[in-house]
Amino acid sequence: MKQPPTRPAIAWLVSQNEGFGIQRAVVALAAAASRSGCRAKVFALADGGMSRACREAGLDVEVLGTEGASDFRGSLWSKPAQLFRSWLTSRRLAKIIATRLRDERFDVLHWLMPNLMALGGLATSRTGVLGVWEMPNTVSDRYPLGLNSRLYRHLIRKHRVTVIADSRYTANSLAGGGVWPVVNYHATESARFDPHRPDLVQREALGIPADATVFAVFARLVPDKGAAELIEAVAGLPAGHEQVHVLLIGGPHPGPFVDQLKDLARRTGMECRVTIHPPVTDIERYYGAVDVACNTRVVAEPFGLSVAEAMLMRKPVLVHALGGPAESVVDGLTGWHYHAPDAAALREGIIRALADREKWPQMGEMGRQRALELFDADRLCDRYLRLVEARLRDRNAPSPI
Repeated sequence: MKQPPTRPAIAWLVSQNEGFGIQRAVVALAAAASRSGCRAKVFALADGGMSRACREAGLDVEVLGTEGASDFRGSLWSKPAQLFRSWLTSRRLAKIIATRLRDERFDVLHWLMPNLMALGGLATSRTGVLGVWEMPNTVSDRYPLGLNSRLYRHLIRKHRVTVIADSRYTANSLAGGGVWPVVNYHATESARFDPHRPDLVQREALGIPADATVFAVFARLVPDKGAAELIEAVAGLPAGHEQVHVLLIGGPHPGPFVDQLKDLARRTGMECRVTIHPPVTDIERYYGAVDVACNTRVVAEPFGLSVAEAMLMRKPVLVHALGGPAESVVDGLTGWHYHAPDAAALREGIIRALADREKWPQMGEMGRQRALELFDADRLCDRYLRLVEARLRDRNAPSPI
């Protein structure tokens, strides 16, 4: 009887700089890989939210307890010093990780955060393990002469890293110079984001009137996520739309920007129509209080995990059509696009959404079906494993004589 092929053993490398969205994407794919028969383990540079989320999902986690890699923030002129420090740190950590990879016979080392590129590349080069970088963001083009892209492409070619991008938009920010990322969207847990779950939070529990129409943003409370623009857009709606309410869930909370949003709500007469809630770990439950989910980021969103999760929860989604959300949401069918990063354009999008109110259930159903096809963790994991296994076969194939 023919034996089924052995699935690869995959190690995930994480720091503790991952945001909530990246945490959910890591957990979803790693858990799906484990269900598919892979031996999966997480190596964490330090203990924190990322490692806790992995443990809670039942994943094997080893905390290395070492100093993490630089996150490369700051000006162009600070980069050389950061790169040198990162190089020194990465060489030291790479020895530790390479030892784990050899001793535990892993086939793949997978990471997401860009600041782990040098570390992951060194560790895989030392062991012959396949390195996989799942890009969670675009590569910045704000440095002269394409310095950022050139650096990443150099490391990718040098260490023979396989690159997976979370959207076509993300892939295009790096493509070229012999590097061609494969697009595989971030994984989402369709069983967790189930619109029929019995424990959904209702709007009354959040102090929102039962008859309100709720437009919600699930994101970090920082300026570029567009929360202020959403408040301004709703405040400027024509008469007759006083039932429209804004729900913002995210952190840091409390904080200076939260204070600015509350002040804006007071100044625009929206104080009773804006609810700002701290971040939650059971975010799926809060879609019970939502009519329309929004992604209002004023700059391009690489993917937008909250968009995929809202679609799974059968919510139509209003998105700034720049980056990944423009690929996820079909304008007029599963939600709506608006095309400028300001309150005026967002207001027009809200008016379009309100005019389609009778279609919301149908749009939500179409959105869930699309999300199951594009973003379901088990489907994406199957595609991911086919890619990884093909790359492993190519690397292990004998050289022609």
